Amino acid sequence: MKGIVLAATSIIILFALIFYIIKSLRFSNNRIAKINKVFCIIAGILLIFNAYSITMQAVAYAKINGTLNTKNISIYKQPERLPDIYFIVLDEYAAPSQMKSYFNHDMSPFVNFLNQKGFMTTEMITNSLSTASILEARLNIIPVKRHEGKTSSGSFSDSFLQSMNILNAYEEERMIRLRNNKVVNYLKTIGYQYIHMGSWFAQTRYNQLADKNYNFYGLQFKDELPAIIASNSLLRLFFINKYFVRRSVLDAFDTLENMTVILGKPKFVFAHIICPHTPYVFGPNGEKLSTIKGQSGDSKKLYIDQHIFITKKVKELVERKLSSNQTAPVIIIQADHGARMDKPGAHKVFSAVYIPKHHGKLWPEGTNSVNTFRFIFNELFGTNLEIL
Repeated sequence: MKGIVLAATSIIILFALIFYIIKSLRFSNNRIAKINKVFCIIAGILLIFNAYSITMQAVAYAKINGTLNTKNISIYKQPERLPDIYFIVLDEYAAPSQMKSYFNHDMSPFVNFLNQKGFMTTEMITNSLSTASILEARLNIIPVKRHEGKTSSGSFSDSFLQSMNILNAYEEERMIRLRNNKVVNYLKTIGYQYIHMGSWFAQTRYNQLADKNYNFYGLQFKDELPAIIASNSLLRLFFINKYFVRRSVLDAFDTLENMTVILGKPKFVFAHIICPHTPYVFGPNGEKLSTIKGQSGDSKKLYIDQHIFITKKVKELVERKLSSNQTAPVIIIQADHGARMDKPGAHKVFSAVYIPKHHGKLWPEGTNSVNTFRFIFNELFGTNLEIL
């Protein structure tokens, strides 16, 4: 929405300038000077607002990243085997039950494929439909308290900050908890490298604790400041648009598929892939959609097509990871939540987990997704974490 407003404002200013240039020859020098003064004031105000927004965001992220540090966690046992772990979050990926009841689409062939490969496929639940709150809870293996999930007080000041893309105090605290989470802290403590594959979503765009950050959305920025500047300027119209979102999804899967095992250096790979979440940029076979066709955020047909395509990409990724000569990794493929256009069904969470030589119990249906890493740590590292 901000990009549309920015584009419309820019076009209006451009036409005003063209009109001014055409008419300026007819005006007296005094009138031209007055018009110039008005334009200078408008330009100054726009620059001040942009500079203020960029500065405040940069300060907030510097504070967040400066707060992050790894902490020793002593409640877990030291494991003997350290397999690579892939945690892939598909944003707004509907579970089989929601695809069947709301979209009239059968996911059973894909679920059967995963089961045959040795995955445990279940439908978990989530109490929240906020991606930030869901990931915060899942990566910290505890439920988020209601007041901690609050992002805005509804005050004028908070509304103003939100319009400027500036984080308020609640969002800063939540981002610190999300980035400096227990899962990453523990895995780094026992020897894991942390590979972070971010998105355009601010909370998962980068992570200062990562040994390596990837971000394919728009320009491939190496840190957050260039991304902040681009997202608050006309550059976003050229470099952070739906077609770069399309390319970023493909690049993310390509990187995941070709990430190799390095003996003696286990890695935890977190990948937040904004798909099948809008914008709709893929047909069922990866076709490129027109700008107009991909705009509708509540189109069942466009959602199903994108869901079908991303499912194919996940299938290809699984085939690649489990058929190579490399040591099989732990693979966690989960939605944050389902399709929000059907809010009751959106609380169902698709979950598929592969653990090599798994001999434990299957995960129960309907358990809360906050238990994801409680199950995994119990299985991999012999912990005895309570299932909530």
